[in-house]
Amino acid sequence: MVKRSVISSIWTLVYDLHFLTMLIVRSAVNGKFNRANAILPGWIETEMTAPLFDNDKFSEKTMKRIPQRRWGVPKDFGPIAIYFSSDASSYHTGDSVVIDGGFCCF
Repeated sequence: MVKRSVISSIWTLVYDLHFLTMLIVRSAVNGKFNRANAILPGWIETEMTAPLFDNDKFSEKTMKRIPQRRWGVPKDFGPIAIYFSSDASSYHTGDSVVIDGGFCCF
């Protein structure tokens, strides 16, 4: 069973990562500002998270809150990671992109 403290901790981590991203952007190295962006994942199906997803009670409760009605997979992050690491994002900084299938909306 996922307790409120776990969900609260997840949201604290999300906000901490966003704050860290902003801090990096605002710090200059040799007078040059850095690009810093963060990708904030939702529930991702991996070998490490398999025991959690095998818990029927957890899966049922959590899936109800994901409008996409599926767990994320690592390949969901490839395009945004490529964008952030390419020249296409040369003017894009200080952003945190949540990729969670809509979980944070509920």
